[in-house]
Amino acid sequence: MTASSNQGVIKSLAVGRSDIYRMDPRDLHVKVDWNCRTVNFNPDDPEDLALAESISQVGVKQALTVYTEDGKAFISDGHRRHGATMYAIEHLAAEIKNVPVQTEDRYSSEADRVFSQIVRNSGKPLTPIEQARVFKRLIDLGWTEKDIQQKTGLARQWIVELLELQAAPAAVTNLVATGQVAATLAMATLKKHGGDGAKAANDLARAVDKAQSEGKKRATAKHMDAGEKPKPAHPDSMRLDALRELAGYVENGTDTSVSISQDDATREWVVRVGDNFRAGRSLRDAIDSAAVTLIKDNEE
Repeated sequence: MTASSNQGVIKSLAVGRSDIYRMDPRDLHVKVDWNCRTVNFNPDDPEDLALAESISQVGVKQALTVYTEDGKAFISDGHRRHGATMYAIEHLAAEIKNVPVQTEDRYSSEADRVFSQIVRNSGKPLTPIEQARVFKRLIDLGWTEKDIQQKTGLARQWIVELLELQAAPAAVTNLVATGQVAATLAMATLKKHGGDGAKAANDLARAVDKAQSEGKKRATAKHMDAGEKPKPAHPDSMRLDALRELAGYVENGTDTSVSISQDDATREWVVRVGDNFRAGRSLRDAIDSAAVTLIKDNEE
Protein backbone atom coordinates (compact mmCIF):
# COMPACT_ATOMS: atom_id res chain seq x y z
CA MET A 1 0.00 0.00 0.00
CA THR A 2 1.42 3.39 -0.99
CA ALA A 3 1.69 6.45 1.23
CA SER A 4 -1.07 8.21 -0.69
CA SER A 5 -3.41 5.24 -0.34
CA ASN A 6 -2.60 5.12 3.39
CA GLN A 7 -3.64 8.75 3.69
CA GLY A 8 -6.82 8.03 1.77
CA VAL A 9 -7.79 5.26 4.18
CA ILE A 10 -7.07 7.42 7.21
CA LYS A 11 -9.12 10.31 5.81
CA SER A 12 -12.06 8.01 5.16
CA LEU A 13 -11.98 6.71 8.74
CA ALA A 14 -11.09 9.91 10.59
CA VAL A 15 -13.71 11.73 12.64
CA GLY A 16 -11.63 14.92 12.92
CA ARG A 17 -8.46 16.55 11.66
CA SER A 18 -5.07 16.88 13.26
CA ASP A 19 -2.86 18.42 10.63
CA ILE A 20 0.90 18.11 10.95
CA TYR A 21 2.99 21.05 9.77
CA ARG A 22 6.72 21.55 9.39
CA MET A 23 8.44 24.50 11.07
CA ASP A 24 11.98 25.67 11.56
CA PRO A 25 12.76 24.93 15.25
CA ARG A 26 14.36 28.38 15.49
CA ASP A 27 10.94 29.91 14.86
CA LEU A 28 9.38 28.13 17.83
CA HIS A 29 9.18 30.12 21.04
CA VAL A 30 9.32 29.01 24.67
CA LYS A 31 7.67 31.05 27.41
CA VAL A 32 9.97 31.48 30.37
CA ASP A 33 8.88 29.31 33.32
CA TRP A 34 5.74 28.16 31.50
CA ASN A 35 6.80 24.53 31.39
CA CYS A 36 6.67 22.96 34.85
CA ARG A 37 9.80 20.92 34.31
CA THR A 38 12.72 22.07 36.43
CA VAL A 39 14.91 21.98 33.30
CA ASN A 40 13.59 21.56 29.75
CA PHE A 41 16.78 19.95 28.49
CA ASN A 42 19.98 19.08 30.32
CA PRO A 43 22.93 17.77 28.26
CA ASP A 44 24.48 16.40 31.46
CA ASP A 45 21.48 14.09 31.84
CA PRO A 46 22.27 10.83 29.97
CA GLU A 47 18.63 10.45 28.87
CA ASP A 48 18.45 13.99 27.51
CA LEU A 49 21.77 13.65 25.72
CA ALA A 50 20.67 10.33 24.20
CA LEU A 51 17.53 12.05 22.88
CA ALA A 52 19.63 14.80 21.28
CA GLU A 53 21.92 12.23 19.66
CA SER A 54 18.93 10.31 18.32
CA ILE A 55 17.38 13.48 16.90
CA SER A 56 20.69 14.39 15.27
CA GLN A 57 20.55 11.08 13.39
CA VAL A 58 16.87 10.55 12.56
CA GLY A 59 15.21 13.89 13.33
CA VAL A 60 12.14 14.56 15.48
CA LYS A 61 9.55 11.81 15.03
CA GLN A 62 6.85 12.95 17.46
CA ALA A 63 5.25 16.26 16.59
CA LEU A 64 5.53 19.17 18.98
CA THR A 65 2.29 20.92 19.94
CA VAL A 66 2.08 24.69 19.56
CA TYR A 67 -0.36 27.54 19.97
CA THR A 68 -0.18 31.04 18.59
CA GLU A 69 -0.06 34.31 20.47
CA ASP A 70 0.71 37.74 19.03
CA GLY A 71 1.63 36.17 15.73
CA LYS A 72 4.20 33.80 17.25
CA ALA A 73 4.16 30.03 17.74
CA PHE A 74 4.71 28.96 21.35
CA ILE A 75 5.37 25.38 22.43
CA SER A 76 2.80 23.82 24.77
CA ASP A 77 4.08 20.25 24.49
CA GLY A 78 7.56 19.16 23.43
CA HIS A 79 9.90 21.50 25.30
CA ARG A 80 12.39 18.69 25.90
CA ARG A 81 12.32 17.61 22.24
CA HIS A 82 12.83 21.21 21.16
CA GLY A 83 15.74 21.65 23.57
CA ALA A 84 17.31 18.42 22.32
CA THR A 85 16.83 19.57 18.72
CA MET A 86 18.55 22.89 19.33
CA TYR A 87 21.40 21.12 21.13
CA ALA A 88 21.78 18.73 18.19
CA ILE A 89 21.96 21.69 15.79
CA GLU A 90 24.36 23.77 17.88
CA HIS A 91 26.64 21.07 19.31
CA LEU A 92 26.26 17.91 17.22
CA ALA A 93 26.37 19.55 13.79
CA ALA A 94 22.92 18.20 12.93
CA GLU A 95 21.43 19.70 9.77
CA ILE A 96 17.82 19.92 10.89
CA LYS A 97 15.82 22.37 8.80
CA ASN A 98 12.39 21.75 10.28
CA VAL A 99 10.44 19.68 12.80
CA PRO A 100 6.85 18.39 12.80
CA VAL A 101 4.34 20.47 14.76
CA GLN A 102 0.63 20.31 15.38
CA THR A 103 -1.65 23.00 16.71
CA GLU A 104 -3.63 22.97 19.92
CA ASP A 105 -7.34 22.34 19.75
CA ARG A 106 -8.96 25.60 18.70
CA TYR A 107 -11.07 25.65 21.87
CA SER A 108 -8.27 24.85 24.33
CA SER A 109 -7.76 27.24 27.24
CA GLU A 110 -4.68 28.14 29.25
CA ALA A 111 -5.78 25.61 31.88
CA ASP A 112 -6.09 22.92 29.19
CA ARG A 113 -2.57 23.64 28.01
CA VAL A 114 -1.21 23.50 31.55
CA PHE A 115 -3.05 20.25 32.25
CA SER A 116 -1.65 18.76 29.04
CA GLN A 117 1.74 18.64 30.73
CA ILE A 118 0.36 15.75 32.77
CA VAL A 119 -1.67 13.81 30.20
CA ARG A 120 0.66 14.25 27.22
CA ASN A 121 3.83 13.45 29.07
CA SER A 122 4.63 10.13 27.40
CA GLY A 123 8.37 10.75 27.29
CA LYS A 124 10.40 11.51 30.38
CA PRO A 125 7.97 11.43 33.34
CA LEU A 126 7.47 14.56 35.40
CA THR A 127 8.98 14.39 38.86
CA PRO A 128 6.63 14.83 41.85
CA ILE A 129 7.87 18.41 42.28
CA GLU A 130 7.11 19.12 38.62
CA GLN A 131 3.66 17.55 38.97
CA ALA A 132 3.08 19.75 42.00
CA ARG A 133 3.85 22.85 39.93
CA VAL A 134 1.26 21.78 37.36
CA PHE A 135 -1.36 21.27 40.09
CA LYS A 136 -0.57 24.65 41.68
CA ARG A 137 -0.89 26.43 38.35
CA LEU A 138 -4.24 24.74 37.74
CA ILE A 139 -5.43 25.83 41.20
CA ASP A 140 -4.38 29.38 40.33
CA LEU A 141 -6.44 29.11 37.14
CA GLY A 142 -9.55 28.23 39.13
CA TRP A 143 -9.48 24.44 39.22
CA THR A 144 -10.26 22.62 42.46
CA GLU A 145 -8.51 19.59 43.90
CA LYS A 146 -11.57 17.58 42.91
CA ASP A 147 -11.30 18.84 39.31
CA ILE A 148 -7.68 17.71 39.15
CA GLN A 149 -8.58 14.34 40.66
CA GLN A 150 -11.35 13.73 38.13
CA LYS A 151 -9.18 14.75 35.18
CA THR A 152 -6.04 12.86 36.18
CA GLY A 153 -7.50 9.86 37.97
CA LEU A 154 -4.95 10.40 40.75
CA ALA A 155 -5.83 10.00 44.42
CA ARG A 156 -7.00 13.26 46.00
CA GLN A 157 -4.68 12.72 48.98
CA TRP A 158 -1.68 12.55 46.63
CA ILE A 159 -2.76 15.78 44.95
CA VAL A 160 -3.24 17.56 48.30
CA GLU A 161 0.12 16.38 49.63
CA LEU A 162 1.91 17.46 46.45
CA LEU A 163 0.32 20.90 46.72
CA GLU A 164 1.53 21.11 50.32
CA LEU A 165 4.98 19.99 49.22
CA GLN A 166 5.31 22.68 46.57
CA ALA A 167 4.34 25.27 49.20
CA ALA A 168 7.11 24.10 51.53
CA PRO A 169 10.34 26.11 51.95
CA ALA A 170 13.01 25.75 49.28
CA ALA A 171 15.12 23.88 51.84
CA VAL A 172 12.60 21.03 51.54
CA THR A 173 11.72 21.18 47.84
CA ASN A 174 15.37 21.44 46.78
CA LEU A 175 16.16 18.18 48.58
CA VAL A 176 13.36 16.50 46.64
CA ALA A 177 14.26 18.14 43.32
CA THR A 178 17.89 17.03 43.63
CA GLY A 179 16.89 13.48 44.54
CA GLN A 180 18.37 13.57 48.04
CA VAL A 181 15.03 12.60 49.56
CA ALA A 182 11.93 11.06 48.02
CA ALA A 183 8.81 13.17 47.70
CA THR A 184 6.91 10.68 49.85
CA LEU A 185 9.44 11.06 52.68
CA ALA A 186 9.29 14.85 52.45
CA MET A 187 5.48 14.80 52.51
CA ALA A 188 5.42 12.42 55.48
CA THR A 189 7.84 14.66 57.37
CA LEU A 190 5.75 17.75 56.64
CA LYS A 191 2.68 15.91 57.90
CA LYS A 192 4.54 14.83 61.04
CA HIS A 193 5.28 18.47 61.86
CA GLY A 194 1.80 19.73 61.00
CA GLY A 195 3.01 21.49 57.87
CA ASP A 196 5.85 23.31 59.63
CA GLY A 197 8.34 23.56 56.79
CA ALA A 198 11.24 24.75 58.93
CA LYS A 199 11.05 21.75 61.26
CA ALA A 200 10.61 19.37 58.34
CA ALA A 201 13.63 20.90 56.59
CA ASN A 202 15.79 20.40 59.69
CA ASP A 203 14.75 16.76 60.03
CA LEU A 204 15.35 16.04 56.36
CA ALA A 205 18.71 17.83 56.30
CA ARG A 206 19.92 15.74 59.24
CA ALA A 207 18.71 12.60 57.50
CA VAL A 208 20.62 13.55 54.35
CA ASP A 209 23.78 14.15 56.39
CA LYS A 210 23.37 10.73 57.98
CA ALA A 211 22.84 9.05 54.61
CA GLN A 212 25.87 10.77 53.09
CA SER A 213 28.03 9.70 56.03
CA GLU A 214 27.10 6.14 55.07
CA GLY A 215 27.97 6.74 51.43
CA LYS A 216 24.33 6.93 50.33
CA LYS A 217 23.05 9.48 47.83
CA ARG A 218 19.45 9.47 49.09
CA ALA A 219 18.09 9.58 52.61
CA THR A 220 15.34 7.13 53.51
CA ALA A 221 13.03 6.69 56.48
CA LYS A 222 15.72 4.78 58.38
CA HIS A 223 17.87 7.92 58.39
CA MET A 224 15.18 10.08 59.96
CA ASP A 225 16.57 9.54 63.47
CA ALA A 226 19.83 11.05 62.28
CA GLY A 227 19.75 13.90 64.77
CA GLU A 228 22.14 13.76 67.67
CA LYS A 229 20.75 11.62 70.42
CA PRO A 230 20.67 13.23 73.87
CA LYS A 231 23.72 12.32 75.89
CA PRO A 232 22.82 10.08 78.83
CA ALA A 233 22.79 11.90 82.14
CA HIS A 234 25.86 11.47 84.30
CA PRO A 235 25.19 8.98 87.13
CA ASP A 236 26.00 11.61 89.76
CA SER A 237 23.49 14.00 88.19
CA MET A 238 20.91 11.25 88.47
CA ARG A 239 21.83 10.79 92.15
CA LEU A 240 21.33 14.50 92.82
CA ASP A 241 17.93 14.26 91.14
CA ALA A 242 17.12 11.30 93.38
CA LEU A 243 18.01 13.29 96.51
CA ARG A 244 15.79 16.09 95.29
CA GLU A 245 12.97 13.60 94.84
CA LEU A 246 13.52 12.21 98.34
CA ALA A 247 13.24 15.73 99.81
CA GLY A 248 9.73 16.10 98.41
CA TYR A 249 7.97 19.39 97.70
CA VAL A 250 6.53 22.04 100.00
CA GLU A 251 3.85 22.82 97.44
CA ASN A 252 2.13 19.46 97.79
CA GLY A 253 3.03 18.70 101.40
CA THR A 254 5.52 15.93 100.64
CA ASP A 255 8.55 17.85 101.87
CA THR A 256 10.76 16.12 104.43
CA SER A 257 14.25 16.52 105.79
CA VAL A 258 17.16 14.75 104.10
CA SER A 259 20.56 14.52 105.74
CA ILE A 260 23.85 12.91 104.79
CA SER A 261 26.48 11.81 107.29
CA GLN A 262 29.35 9.39 107.75
CA ASP A 263 29.62 6.99 110.70
CA ASP A 264 32.97 7.58 112.46
CA ALA A 265 33.24 3.95 113.57
CA THR A 266 32.22 2.03 110.44
CA ARG A 267 33.11 4.78 107.92
CA GLU A 268 29.82 4.04 106.16
CA TRP A 269 27.82 6.81 104.61
CA VAL A 270 24.26 7.31 105.75
CA VAL A 271 21.39 8.99 103.92
CA ARG A 272 18.57 9.80 106.33
CA VAL A 273 15.13 10.71 105.02
CA GLY A 274 12.77 11.63 107.81
CA ASP A 275 12.82 8.70 110.24
CA ASN A 276 14.29 6.27 107.72
CA PHE A 277 17.85 5.83 106.58
CA ARG A 278 20.01 3.79 104.26
CA ALA A 279 23.75 3.17 104.50
CA GLY A 280 26.47 2.32 102.02
CA ARG A 281 30.22 1.86 101.85
CA SER A 282 30.40 4.96 99.69
CA LEU A 283 28.23 8.04 99.43
CA ARG A 284 27.12 6.92 96.00
CA ASP A 285 26.08 3.51 97.34
CA ALA A 286 24.10 5.13 100.15
CA ILE A 287 22.26 7.48 97.78
CA ASP A 288 21.52 4.64 95.36
CA SER A 289 20.16 2.48 98.15
CA ALA A 290 17.98 5.29 99.46
CA ALA A 291 16.72 6.15 96.01
CA VAL A 292 15.73 2.57 95.23
CA THR A 293 14.11 1.65 98.54
CA LEU A 294 12.81 4.84 100.13
CA ILE A 295 11.20 6.27 97.00
CA LYS A 296 9.59 2.89 96.40
CA ASP A 297 8.32 2.83 100.01
CA ASN A 298 6.84 6.31 99.61
CA GLU A 299 5.06 5.30 96.39
CA GLU A 300 3.50 2.32 98.13
